[in-house]
This record gives sequence, structure tokens and C-alpha cells, in this order.
Amino acid sequence: MSHLIHSLISLIIALFFLLIGVVGILIPWSVDVRHVLAQFIFEDSLAISLFGFAFFIVGVAIAINILLGLRKRYYRISSKDSSTTVEEGVIEEYVTSYWQKVFPEHEIPYQLSLKNNKIHIIVDFPYLPIQEQRPLLERIRKDLCHIFAKVLGYQDEFFLSASFQPKNGS
Repeated sequence: MSHLIHSLISLIIALFFLLIGVVGILIPWSVDVRHVLAQFIFEDSLAISLFGFAFFIVGVAIAINILLGLRKRYYRISSKDSSTTVEEGVIEEYVTSYWQKVFPEHEIPYQLSLKNNKIHIIVDFPYLPIQEQRPLLERIRKDLCHIFAKVLGYQDEFFLSASFQPKNGS
């Protein structure tokens, strides 16, 4: 639902700037457009009030969306014997710390999500020769399984989607 609201707000903002851009381009070049715009401002105060109200509502919706995005998100991780509630930031800190240990010279972009009580990680690694990629991924899978089990009590499988950057200069 939040994604739908974000997309709708983005569309409205884009249309607003497109409209203002077109009007801004036409005003200096067309006497008729200037005349119609001035007449609209002077004679249609109700329409201007409605535009103002619409812009106010869009602003409120953007502010609410930002505030909702700032609140902490918690995951409920259930395993065979127990259930734990963990703040998303805690999991992200462990994963980020792990990436820093594996690739200390690089900032590793990744996305973490929990769907149907399964951890999903999408990660983009720096260049690594093809023959070294599979052993690294196996080590990462083993290490993250250990971290998730030790820290979160998470015993289920997790999903890792990894890509590697191409070699520089290619």
C-alpha cells in the first residue's frame, strides 16, 4: 500500500512540474497565454482556492509518507520453537558489518527484506574473477546462516541474490 501511495504522489508531483514547465515556457512567447493566465487569476478565485487546497493535500500526503517511512520497522521471525521480534535496523547492522569484513575497501549496496518469514538479501558485489565467485558465495551463505542463527535464532533458509560488477576497463 505504501508503495502505491508513493508512486501516486510521485506521479502527481511529476505532472505538476510538467504543467508548470509548459506554462512557464509558453508565458514569455504568447501574449494570449499571458492574457488568459491573468484573467484566470483575477476572475476565478474559486478555482485558485481549489488548486491551493489540492496542493495543500498533496503536501500533507508527502509529509505523512515521509513520517511513516521514518518509523522503525520490526520483523517477527518465527522458527520451530520460538518467535522473536527484531527491528530491521539490527539485522541491517549485522549484514553491513559483515560486508565490511569481507570487502573492507568497498561499500556494498544491498537490499534486505523479510517476506513470509524468509530473509531475502539482494546484493551487488565488486568485481571478482569468476573462479572465485562460487567459493565466496558459499562462504557468505554459511557465515550469514551462522550470524542469523546465533543473533536472531533464525534457523530457516534465507535467499541471497548476488551480482558482481564487471572488471574495470571492460
